[in-house]
Amino acid sequence: MITSLNRGLWLACCVLLGGLVSVIGGLLDYASGREITQSIITGAAAFAATLTLAILVLSFYRQTDKS
Repeated sequence: MITSLNRGLWLACCVLLGGLVSVIGGLLDYASGREITQSIITGAAAFAATLTLAILVLSFYRQTDKS
């Protein structure tokens, strides 16, 4: 159950997950031979996508938990 007390902890977990996916995506892209600037952009896109999906899942879970 997500309450107001642990909402910050769940958000921090989402950010850490996004950071992990971002680093892995950027490193894999750089290892494939692309330039570092393009790999940074790939990592940033992976972070944004992961964070968006994680927050949407938490929001959905919170809405279904109320009913």
